[in-house]
Amino acid sequence: MKKWLLLFIPILILSSCAAQGAPEYQKGMIRYGDRWVTKEEYAQIESGQQATESQPSLAPTVPQPSTPSSPAPAPTKTSYAPIVLRGAGSKTTAPFTVPTDEWIIEWHYTPEGENDVNDFSFFIYPRGETAVYSVASLFSKDSGSTYSYAGAGEYYLVVSPIGQGDWTITIRPQ
Repeated sequence: MKKWLLLFIPILILSSCAAQGAPEYQKGMIRYGDRWVTKEEYAQIESGQQATESQPSLAPTVPQPSTPSSPAPAPTKTSYAPIVLRGAGSKTTAPFTVPTDEWIIEWHYTPEGENDVNDFSFFIYPRGETAVYSVASLFSKDSGSTYSYAGAGEYYLVVSPIGQGDWTITIRPQ
């Protein structure tokens, strides 16, 4: 019966130490709270002694495996389909929606005949309004481009060439 008692006592002691939060061991280090310390440092902590300057109070932390960080994805610029408006002579266009604050407006005008004046203008209005809003342009060329910073929203154009030639206006949201 003594042999059984001798075997039972160490098991009982080990299980009670684990239940009381006894320190964990790993490769010569002891887990103390949230850090790993050497056996000597643990003995000093338990006995209440201060560490000397030649002996630091904390062991180097055990490096944890890190997750390799992937580079942040490059911001992608959203591409928007151009808005193409075509006509001949003076015309008010159907409303269209511009999804961005900035746009490039490209235009091309082909005079009707040899004597047709090559002056071309258009005006941008917010949908439902009649006061000129953004661009009032008079061009004496047959094509060109300009920028608008009118913002996103619904608009329509009033195109007023001084002739009856064909025109194309392309709005490119940026």
